[in-house]
Amino acid sequence: MKEIGYKEYGALLAAYAVSISALYLLGFWGAFQLNIMQYAALSDLVKLAAFPLAATFLLNLVGMVHQDLTLSASLPVGGGSESRIAKLVRRYAALISVLWMGACVLTILLVKLTCSPI
Repeated sequence: MKEIGYKEYGALLAAYAVSISALYLLGFWGAFQLNIMQYAALSDLVKLAAFPLAATFLLNLVGMVHQDLTLSASLPVGGGSESRIAKLVRRYAALISVLWMGACVLTILLVKLTCSPI
């Protein structure tokens, strides 16, 4: 299997950023019955995607550093993997995943059905 290089990751990241930005703009301005794509250029989409992606990256980085500083000594690698709770979660992981996804879909449906658009 061919290994994916940095150039391919960059292309995938750019496509992801542009698509996320376009979907965000369509979702936001669609509530006001405006087609924002008539007024936005590709460069606008890239700029609007950069801020949320950078914020997500920075917040994840802060969380990882905080976890490493506060929990690294109390949670060694593999520590707790044989506890009763860990065994229970591993046994029912598929069921937990299905229930979680079902709850997410049900929440979205309830919001869609009960909330009126702006």
